[in-house]
Amino acid sequence: MVKMKIKKSIKNILYICLSSSLITGLLFFIFNEWVVVEGEFGPVKHPYQHRILIFHGLSAFILMMILGSIFTNHIPLGWKTKKLKKAGMILASFASIQIITAFLLYYMSGEARDYVKYLHLIIGTLLPFALIFHIVLGKKTFNKEFKVTTDNKS
Repeated sequence: MVKMKIKKSIKNILYICLSSSLITGLLFFIFNEWVVVEGEFGPVKHPYQHRILIFHGLSAFILMMILGSIFTNHIPLGWKTKKLKKAGMILASFASIQIITAFLLYYMSGEARDYVKYLHLIIGTLLPFALIFHIVLGKKTFNKEFKVTTDNKS
């Protein structure tokens, strides 16, 4: 059964994973670009950088599983209703870009990796705002529609 409304427990996991992924991603970027500590043989990366990246990957993998369930249940019905199609497409595109760029960052090297890194950073930072926009617009759209149909029945 395809459901438009996402379960509260799924939403909570989505929000927690998205928040932790955003925070750890930004922390990793900051540590990777600007934080250096003095090691035995000179400057080295901060020891927490690796742990932050592991937690970032963990939260991103859980987020990917949640998105998989949303992609199979929420999107098909939304596509049929034609409501919020553009906002949903932007959100799904952002999530897809994050998955592709994460894969590329893991396997890629060289100068092109820097471009992918910044694309991942920018889209990853914008993704929560795209989700908020989609949710707010969805609540407005469906609350207005529900109110109109309720008023007509009176």
